[in-house]
Amino acid sequence: MIVVGIVLLAGAVLLAVMAWRARRRFAVMVGAETHTVGDLTAMRDAATQAAGPGTFRYKCEVVGATQPHPNGTLQAQMSGTECVWHRHVVTHKYWVMERDSKGRRRRRNRSEVVAQHAPEMHFGVRDDTGVVAIDPNDSKPDAPEKVLERFEKGRKRQGRQLQIGGFKLDLGSGHGNTIGYKYEEWVLRPGSHLYVLGEVVDQGGALVMTKPDDGPYIVSTRNEQQLLSSETKKQRWFGIAAAAAGVVGAVVAAVSFFV
Repeated sequence: MIVVGIVLLAGAVLLAVMAWRARRRFAVMVGAETHTVGDLTAMRDAATQAAGPGTFRYKCEVVGATQPHPNGTLQAQMSGTECVWHRHVVTHKYWVMERDSKGRRRRRNRSEVVAQHAPEMHFGVRDDTGVVAIDPNDSKPDAPEKVLERFEKGRKRQGRQLQIGGFKLDLGSGHGNTIGYKYEEWVLRPGSHLYVLGEVVDQGGALVMTKPDDGPYIVSTRNEQQLLSSETKKQRWFGIAAAAAGVVGAVVAAVSFFV
């Protein structure tokens, strides 16, 4: 029983940390100011005159519509969807044989991500006053459009290659207890609404939204009110779950000393 109590207490700590992170994200969003690209351009110009080029850094929110990189739109590798950003994940599902505490063999379902990719190329967010570049590195856009979800049954064979659209993956040998492969792909289409919270910096005269050294970096198709509502719910339910797990874990651990 002591092990169960320790696991519950560890879970309570983890849930408490998740509740704290949700509360912090909420506070940062509430405290951040929303600026137009025109405002940021004027602030950058003033900083350049005062301290020199490349010195401007400012944490804020920007809202607008997605715009492709100057080199043009991207094409999602699996679905071929025209977009400004895309991400795909391939998950291998397979069986493994395990023994339980009584030595009985049981077949368990396992999964492993065998491929995932998202481009590093910047895209833009445009409002009525201009465009700011978005650096997608260190960020997984929230609530992108899911354009592909497919599961294909099949046994893994030596030298077999997975292919869907323009995506290819050499599987090699591996084990033969394959159930199948799940393909998923998400995109941001040109013109999609986007809310971005991060740090705008001057990179060679261009305004680029990047991940701050401290604080969240949020790139989302949801609006600010929807995000605030989501963080409030996370904070509430993670907090309740943490308290419950902590109480039960403490009781179980205490009882185990007297059993």
